[in-house]
Amino acid sequence: MINYDPVAKIRELLPSEPGNYSFSESNAVHLMVLIRTILERDNAKNKYTTLNLYCNWTVHTELEGSRVGYRMLSDITRILSSQNHQAVDDHVSHVLSLGQLRQDLIQVLTAEKVPVLLLNSVLGWEKVAGQIFKAIINKRLLWPKDPSNDKYSSKIYRDLVRDVQSPITISF
Repeated sequence: MINYDPVAKIRELLPSEPGNYSFSESNAVHLMVLIRTILERDNAKNKYTTLNLYCNWTVHTELEGSRVGYRMLSDITRILSSQNHQAVDDHVSHVLSLGQLRQDLIQVLTAEKVPVLLLNSVLGWEKVAGQIFKAIINKRLLWPKDPSNDKYSSKIYRDLVRDVQSPITISF
C-alpha cells in the first residue's frame, strides 16, 4: 500500500523562505483539499469549522449543511438589509471569518511543522485569500430547501426571518 502524505504535498505548495513566489487558484484549491485530508485524518473538522467550510466550499459548486455557512448567510443578510451601509466591507469581511480562516490555517500547518511564511506576511495572506476567493466565485452557499426542518439552520433561520424580510444566498 502506498503511503499518502498530504503534508509533503503542502510543503511543495508553500514557500519555505522569503522571496518572489507565485500562488495560483489551483494552488489554493489543492492546498484546501490537502488541509481537509489532514482535518479528516485527525478528526478535527469540528475543531476548525471555518477552515473546514472553506475547504469544502473550494471544491463544491453549491454548499449546504454547514452551521458556519448558515451563520454567515444570516449575518450577511442582516448587514445588507440594515439601514447603516457604512463600513459594509469591514462587516462582511468579519462575517466571512477571514481572520479565523488565516488563524486556523496557521495552526494546522504549524502543528504539521510546515513553514507558514506565506500566511504570516500581509501580502502573502492577501495572495492566498485572494486565490481562495477566486476558487469560490460563483459557488453558492445555500440555505436548505426547508430551513425550518433542518437541524442546523432552523433556529438561525427562524431568528433571521423574524428580524429580516428575505434571507439571501451567497454567490460571489
